[in-house]
Amino acid sequence: MAITDRYKLQPSPLITIDGHESEASNLQLTIAATTDVGNISGIVRKADGTPLSNATVKLFTSGGTPFEHTNSNAAGRFIFPRVPVGSYFITASEPTYLTPLRIPVTVLRDRDTDVVITMQ
Repeated sequence: MAITDRYKLQPSPLITIDGHESEASNLQLTIAATTDVGNISGIVRKADGTPLSNATVKLFTSGGTPFEHTNSNAAGRFIFPRVPVGSYFITASEPTYLTPLRIPVTVLRDRDTDVVITMQ
């Protein structure tokens, strides 16, 4: 899963310690401004329509660079939360099944995009 930093870290004031002292600091974190993101969720199914658990679901940028991966749950469901707005490709893999072609996916701001991946 991609790491999304929700906080903006600022430099702390300079601290000088001579070796016989200690210093405690209380970090003040502020939430970063929201970015343009959406969610991609869906289900991985076998050819007969039954859910496929533990399939590896892979998300790629529109240029083909791997972006993130996750596994489907017992009900075949998966989710990629807080994906930056843009165009992507998605596919899945599982031993003994053929990997389907990459499915084009578009992420819109504050929207959920639902995808069905059928394994053969």
